[in-house]
Amino acid sequence: MLNETRIPGQRVPIAEDENGLPTREWFRYFEYLYTVAATSATNAGFYDTTSTAWTANTPTIVPVGSTYAAHGFTLAASRITVTGAGRCIINVSLQLTNNNASNDDDMTLWLRVNGADAVATARRVTVPKQHASVAGSVLMTANFSYTFAAGDYFELYGLSKLGYAQIATYAASSSPAYPAAPGTILSVAQIL
Repeated sequence: MLNETRIPGQRVPIAEDENGLPTREWFRYFEYLYTVAATSATNAGFYDTTSTAWTANTPTIVPVGSTYAAHGFTLAASRITVTGAGRCIINVSLQLTNNNASNDDDMTLWLRVNGADAVATARRVTVPKQHASVAGSVLMTANFSYTFAAGDYFELYGLSKLGYAQIATYAASSSPAYPAAPGTILSVAQIL
């Protein structure tokens, strides 16, 4: 929470001299604002490198097993727990492939909170069929906005209509050099 008593008086000039550097009072205030912003950020990034096949028409948890960084969220067994109450934005991307040469497949993704499907959170994409021995692929992205109580948890669930869609992870390369491409990437940030 901001402490307005740290705001310099209205007669304290912002610039100290012709170089445009802030006065000591304003410098301390800006440093205070930076400290408040840096220590109150509640956000996290997670990913998973599991390539996952889906059983047709069977709701299945989307694996999330690794953490980039986390402040205010914890991860255990693909379940993300929110430590403080508030409104959060959740961004997800899944690399989906389809190795079936005859059929496109529909993939549905949704949010499950505290073990129950969250209302109106389903997102759907069609994963194209294989063409000329090259798997069909699509990057599925989804954004969710949800208000959590402290201690709530959420999971991602998915459903492949025909069972041909799968999450694909691509390994890192040394020539040419590039990092691995996780099949699942999830970021979450508390905004209120």
